[in-house]
Amino acid sequence: MADAVEPQGLESLIRTGEVDTVLAVFPDGLGRLLGKRVVGRYFLDHVLSDGAHACIYLFTVDMEMEPLPGFKLASWERGYGDMKLVPDLATLRRIPWLP
Repeated sequence: MADAVEPQGLESLIRTGEVDTVLAVFPDGLGRLLGKRVVGRYFLDHVLSDGAHACIYLFTVDMEMEPLPGFKLASWERGYGDMKLVPDLATLRRIPWLP
């Protein structure tokens, strides 16, 4: 597994241009990482303190991103609202093959 990155270290990597994108993601029921890709500076200025928003629809889809029936959380009938993604800084990792 990639080495952990401290929040201060991430700020330094972004300022020097070594990291230009931060993935604010979560694993879905199939193990895929879903969420948002944000510019590093935006992550530091906004997402770090305020989180990010994503559609709860992401929890209800199959491999083709088609909504599945039977979820109490969200459906076409109930609607698909937003959820707040809150960064867990203990999970910060640098992905060596991505800038």
